Amino acid sequence: MIRPECPEPERPAADRNNKAKSVSGSIRLILTLAIALLVIPTANSGPDWRLDKQEHGVSFFLRDHPDSSIPEFRAVTLIPASMARVLAVLLDVENYSRWIHRCEQSFTVAISGEREQYIYQRNDLPWVRDRDIILKARLSHRDSAKQVDINLEAAPAYCQKHASANCSRIDADRYVRITDAVGSYRLNQLSDGTVELIWQQHLDPGGKLPRWLVTAMLADIPIKSLARLREVVQDAKYSESRIIVEGDSLRVETHRQAQPTNDLEKTNHAAGQDRNTG
Repeated sequence: MIRPECPEPERPAADRNNKAKSVSGSIRLILTLAIALLVIPTANSGPDWRLDKQEHGVSFFLRDHPDSSIPEFRAVTLIPASMARVLAVLLDVENYSRWIHRCEQSFTVAISGEREQYIYQRNDLPWVRDRDIILKARLSHRDSAKQVDINLEAAPAYCQKHASANCSRIDADRYVRITDAVGSYRLNQLSDGTVELIWQQHLDPGGKLPRWLVTAMLADIPIKSLARLREVVQDAKYSESRIIVEGDSLRVETHRQAQPTNDLEKTNHAAGQDRNTG
């Protein structure tokens, strides 16, 4: 037996309008959520990372470290500037104090080849002895410099093993030397002309620091540093920076330099003359 189809009763006009408004509101909500998801860089996603906070245009993530009670961090920001300008700031070692929060002193200790250098950095810490570190920084790039990495690793005994003119500038007994640090800066050139900068690092400041101080610095330093970096990159000093790629080699040239830098900033002439790495 065929059942006759019964048409749905006609809804009142008010009900139809309310339903239309509800559907329209749902669509707007879905679009808003979709747009919000799009502005979060995909590199942030992952089962181990957890979003800790978002401040000053910086997304700050943490994940547990298998060999340490101190977690690893990842700080991500979008910078409205060219890759060349951002990279020029990152390679301007002598001026790290302009943007790295609590950095009091920094300089190139030695340069090794076209892609590697050793950097000294001293950080002012509240209420406790300052920390210093010697970092080995190695630069690499992919896809015609649309992605650039600067890998960082602590090299605490560098000046004990190698002769370098700039090692004499370091007061090894005055500060607590950081011996455990591994991290990187990753720069991704996006299609809209901005640069996504990802600063990822695990660092043990050493000594007997109160847990609350370590926890506070863990977020405070990268968030304030990247917020300041977005301002410094607009400085006229970096306005004419350009990247020159020749095969695997990459260098940055600025308008203030008669000669281009190598892969890792060579404005420090004393370090430029000392390439002794053993």
